[in-house]
Amino acid sequence: MSFGQEKSVVNVFENITAGSVVIKLNVNNDYLNDQTSFAIYSTQSPGTLTKFEVESWSGRVRIKNRLDYEQGKQHVLLVEARSVRKHSRSLHQRTFTKVIINVIDVNDQPPQFITPYFETNVVESSSIGTSILQVQAFDTDYGNNAKINYTIISGNIDQTFDIEPDLGYIFVAKQLNFRQLSEYYLLIKANDQGQPSLSNTANVHILITLPDNSPPKFEQTNYVVEIREDEKVGTVIISVKMINKQASYFTIIAGDPDKTFTINVNNGELYIRRPLDYEHCSSYQLTIEASNLMGANVTTKVFINIIDINDNAPYWNQTVFDGQIFETTPINTFVQTESGSPLVIRAYDNDSFYNLVYQIVEHEAREYFRIEPRTGAISLIKMLDCDKHQQLQFSVSVIDDGTPKLKASNDATVRIKCLPVNDCPPVFVVDKFHATLFLPTFPNVIITKVSAIDCDFNPDKNDQNSDLKYHLKQINDEQAKFWINSTT
Repeated sequence: MSFGQEKSVVNVFENITAGSVVIKLNVNNDYLNDQTSFAIYSTQSPGTLTKFEVESWSGRVRIKNRLDYEQGKQHVLLVEARSVRKHSRSLHQRTFTKVIINVIDVNDQPPQFITPYFETNVVESSSIGTSILQVQAFDTDYGNNAKINYTIISGNIDQTFDIEPDLGYIFVAKQLNFRQLSEYYLLIKANDQGQPSLSNTANVHILITLPDNSPPKFEQTNYVVEIREDEKVGTVIISVKMINKQASYFTIIAGDPDKTFTINVNNGELYIRRPLDYEHCSSYQLTIEASNLMGANVTTKVFINIIDINDNAPYWNQTVFDGQIFETTPINTFVQTESGSPLVIRAYDNDSFYNLVYQIVEHEAREYFRIEPRTGAISLIKMLDCDKHQQLQFSVSVIDDGTPKLKASNDATVRIKCLPVNDCPPVFVVDKFHATLFLPTFPNVIITKVSAIDCDFNPDKNDQNSDLKYHLKQINDEQAKFWINSTT
């Protein structure tokens, strides 16, 4: 029996309803009297089992629980089909296929401002075009569903301010006058570009102040912070503060080439802008600059250490390992490769600080071999009979010891040859052979035939003595008149 194809790829929207069928699997079975059952054999991620199920007798893969693109963009299932005898209910055959389900994002997350309330001071003498504040929102959707546009929808008396629609910078559009109006309350709208578009609003309080010529100064010359790599986008990780309370404008000027972080230009709160990945970058050294509206500026350093979490499953660089062992090898000896070095099964994991644990899958193989769970070295624990086991093949699985524990998407195959040893000397079938020679005679006349056997040779083979060599010992003058065929 076999599936129609080794791999199936399906695309589904994340808002598909529970119970919906995403694919129906079919197998070709030449045995018409067999019944076929289906089951999920394994998944690439443990959470996939909570999202999908397979109808055992129809092969339909259904949605079990609601999907979320932001939590899982792809799910990989290994589905097993079993062929069972109708009457005996015994397993006849089985086969496997891989189902890859790609989740398509829908616009189900509205933009979220990093704070619902922004406040800033602006000096009355600020020139037209001066940027005074950046409102920032984030959207956990993707593509156009996450592209944000900013507008001022109320409170902008005499159109005194304007906003950059893509980045959210608010700047002075008309000359300010402290005596006419000393504060403004703006309502800012952030809407995404999805269909339909989703939006959110935030309040902005702008205070008009008179000039202050003192330079800005940070409370600390540097900051150190540790964050887990699974912290959500939008999380505030630290706030850099000033000693003097004048209006300051904060920017990241170095140390963040991928724009992983962003800073609130008004209050110095540092946010996560993009998902973190320890394997991509384990630490950052940001340079933060604060400047006031008079042009004075100062910098500080922020050292960010990313804490690794277990988000990568182990994987194999090779899936087949070959070794050999002699039938006389004592127990507790390591299996060797053809080059004579110990056979070591090795997998890899992109996470750090997590040890891998190896295990032999088949029970029969565990009777003869043991694998060191931490190193992957394989040793013999029970003597082998090469006549019964000329080659043994078994599977090795690997998981890491993180939380949660993650397993490699497939097992490795180990093939071990059992090599016979020449440990039995040849034995003649009788102790003495007697022959009579009548004279006169002639050269090359066959007088008799001697025969020996060797228990190292496989008795099932017809040429069991083909590798035996015969020769005469203690040759004297009389014996030199005779010769023996070395092979027969």
